[in-house]
Amino acid sequence: LLLFAGGGLFFYLDSIVKSGIEVVGSSVLGTAVTVDSVSLSPLSGQGRISGLRVANPEGFESQYAFELDSVLISIYVNSVFTDAAEIESIIIMQPIISYETRIVSDNIRTLLAKLDGRDAASSDPESADESGQQIIIRELLMVDSQLNFVSSLVSASIKLADIKIRDIG
Repeated sequence: LLLFAGGGLFFYLDSIVKSGIEVVGSSVLGTAVTVDSVSLSPLSGQGRISGLRVANPEGFESQYAFELDSVLISIYVNSVFTDAAEIESIIIMQPIISYETRIVSDNIRTLLAKLDGRDAASSDPESADESGQQIIIRELLMVDSQLNFVSSLVSASIKLADIKIRDIG
């Protein structure tokens, strides 16, 4: 029975993670979070999330606040159960951020306010570091980024430079 349960978890892992991202993300942000697909390989430490989209909060015109083509992640599997989990690389491909501003607010601050309100109510600053596990990211790469700026006076699409950061954590 335990073997069948483990096999079932392994077989349905991608759909479980996809549903988790959508349900928890939507709940935390108060707006729709969708994912086209998730592909994880726990044995090799490779993963891919494709078609991640965060809808704009109510009152903003753009359909999405944030979209990305895919996120590729590579983890050193042996490090997951140590004090320092090592992520070999995170590659974020074609993120599009739509920054829509109004006179008194903008869509990004509206989303972040929902995060701040949830975190402040549910976390204790003294217990935040009790887990003890450190996360090290060897390389973070963001390629083909775009910022869509939308206001009542002007709209513009701005291509952003690629970002490469090494040894985070």
